[in-house]
Amino acid sequence: SPGLAFVGQFGFLQSKASDALNGMKSIACDKKVQVATVSAVGGAAVLGTGGGAAGLVTGSAIGAAVGVIPALFTFGLSIPVLAAVGGGCGLATGTAVGGTVGLLGGGAAGFRFCAKQGAGVDTCGR
Repeated sequence: SPGLAFVGQFGFLQSKASDALNGMKSIACDKKVQVATVSAVGGAAVLGTGGGAAGLVTGSAIGAAVGVIPALFTFGLSIPVLAAVGGGCGLATGTAVGGTVGLLGGGAAGFRFCAKQGAGVDTCGR
């Protein structure tokens, strides 16, 4: 009967979901994973902020310099407009690049530090 086949499939899916949940719990309770995660988030926040600020300043300067070229024809309005466009592009690019580098570098550094310390313990109290 189709109903019994569905119940059998549901039980199979429930057992697989339970196994996956237990696997995720064991990964989340590992001290190395916790330290690497916190290090990755911290690195992304710090380098993403710094990269965004550097990109904003650099992009604004480049945009203003490019805006000088057509300034004669736009009565000088192209300078602040292109500075704003360049600053926005620099901000987005700097944040993305800095955040990515911080995420990867911070996570790798945290994991490596934990691996050297030998801190592979279960912190969930099981």
